[in-house]
Amino acid sequence: MIDVQQVYEGDLTQADMVLDWLTSQDVFEIKNEIEEVNKKMLEKLLEENEFVTVFFYTVCNNDLNEINSEESRVIMDKLENIDSETDNFDITFVKMADARYARKWGVTNLPAIVYFRRRFPSIYRGDLHSEKDVLEWLRKNRYRQPELNIFMYALLAIGVAFVIYTAFLLQCFKTPTANALVPHHPKQ
Repeated sequence: MIDVQQVYEGDLTQADMVLDWLTSQDVFEIKNEIEEVNKKMLEKLLEENEFVTVFFYTVCNNDLNEINSEESRVIMDKLENIDSETDNFDITFVKMADARYARKWGVTNLPAIVYFRRRFPSIYRGDLHSEKDVLEWLRKNRYRQPELNIFMYALLAIGVAFVIYTAFLLQCFKTPTANALVPHHPKQ
């Protein structure tokens, strides 16, 4: 693996500019691995990208940021294999070691994968050890068409019923036309 390093050449006292640089796609696409993010970086990614996938895991020591469980390490290795394929789907794939922040999105057990489509989370409930299943789930979520929910169907049904009822009332309660009121004289 080639390790390419980038150096930020701006003013380090400008926190917003540093954060913009850290979350820019140029920086993320250099490394061939799933990038570690913090809360601020993830929020920025969710604002700027339609499709983001986050692998949440736990660490032994927050200072070291090392994956503590063998299961998380094995899953991470498998997810690294599909990282480049998620790039082809225009999905930004990152990892985060923050159990409390994961709970904000509804994750109760770690490790877990959460897919965000326009900031709306969807938690992967399948086998994390099957990279093919994870990739297929991401592909289906990425290219899924917006679904009509029950409320939208109800509004549509009410609208159609209103149009039919209005047409019925207009037909039943027609006012007679002027020609029908004037009797025709037989000699006319």
